Amino acid sequence: MSASTTAAPATPSTNILQPFTGQQQATNDNASALLRQSYGKRFFQPIANGSFTPVYGQPTIINVPLNPVGLITKFVVEVQTTVTNPSSGSTLTRGSFGPFSTFSLISYTDPAQNNRIQTTGYHLAMVNARRRRRVPGSSVTTDSPTGFGATLAPIAAPSTIAANATGTVSAVYEIPLSYGRNTLKGAVFAGAVFATQNLQLTFNPNFAQNSADPLGAVYTGASNANPPTYSTTWRVYQEYWDQFPLQLLTALSPDLSTVYELKQTAITSLLANNDNYIRFNNLRQFMSTSLFFDNGGSLNAGTDINYFLLQSANQTIIWKKYIQEFGYETANLLGDNPPAGCYMFDFTEAPIITAAEGNTVLSLNPNLVNSNATIYIGWEDLATSSVLASASSLAGTAGVG
Repeated sequence: MSASTTAAPATPSTNILQPFTGQQQATNDNASALLRQSYGKRFFQPIANGSFTPVYGQPTIINVPLNPVGLITKFVVEVQTTVTNPSSGSTLTRGSFGPFSTFSLISYTDPAQNNRIQTTGYHLAMVNARRRRRVPGSSVTTDSPTGFGATLAPIAAPSTIAANATGTVSAVYEIPLSYGRNTLKGAVFAGAVFATQNLQLTFNPNFAQNSADPLGAVYTGASNANPPTYSTTWRVYQEYWDQFPLQLLTALSPDLSTVYELKQTAITSLLANNDNYIRFNNLRQFMSTSLFFDNGGSLNAGTDINYFLLQSANQTIIWKKYIQEFGYETANLLGDNPPAGCYMFDFTEAPIITAAEGNTVLSLNPNLVNSNATIYIGWEDLATSSVLASASSLAGTAGVG
């Protein structure tokens, strides 16, 4: 191991664009390669499981007992819910994201008490679709006579559950802490004394709901008078690196001082045929943004959108896209398009770095705004831990949808 990997911890400068010197970053990259390719071992282990009986219309909160070991890169959650619709119930119809709405809120706070993740299950599904460039957990249809296909169905839910019938809803969530599988940027070191961290999963109180608004519900059309009953099991896995020289952690200061955030907020008071601004706030590097346009209970496949617009601080139009072009790009990005009313903006090839570009805004210009229309905004960004506390809040108010 070279001397550079045992140097004093790298201290970020006040330069937000380049908080670490080129030498510090090079040392970091060398240490990362050594850990992943030579000295370390990647573990993927089940760390917790349980079962519970949710109550219709009420949230159930699971505080996951995490394993305080290693350099954690992600958690994976399996959840399966058996739904029993009584003979006097109403037919249940699957919502927009189906199984991915099993958890209405997923929250993770790291040992430094940075709240890194505070978002919905369906936003997490959108992020993982971008990361993997395909629908998470999906199987490709094939005409090959070889038996390949959707034989295991890790993500599953009946399209409807009739009265006096049961159905099983299965979902798998990846909860990333590092930005990518082959990078340690954002990874969390948990193998320290008194390293207190928290992963919290909230079973959706609207898992099955009476209304017809499908965003955020696994099923709609439930009878409040004769609601379905549930039985749920869950399991959590932890992926982490271990069995490497701890001296490497010193050199990894740039990666380990990076916070990878996944958050969701909401904005209301929208205007038709106007640019409704969504601001990218300071001191962050935005990698993607997901918009979920719940138009007063209606989720439309782009028919209520005039265009989307990205502008820089001096009002320069970076791009302006109408629905046909946007749908084409999204299909190329994900291999599919998200559910109606849901839009993914990928900035990974040219991240929005607000410290360099100023107050960049994303605009949604709708041709129709119904009463109680809301845009839920899913943020994916990177920030340096030491300056995040002085950054302004993400645009919008707290909201899950």
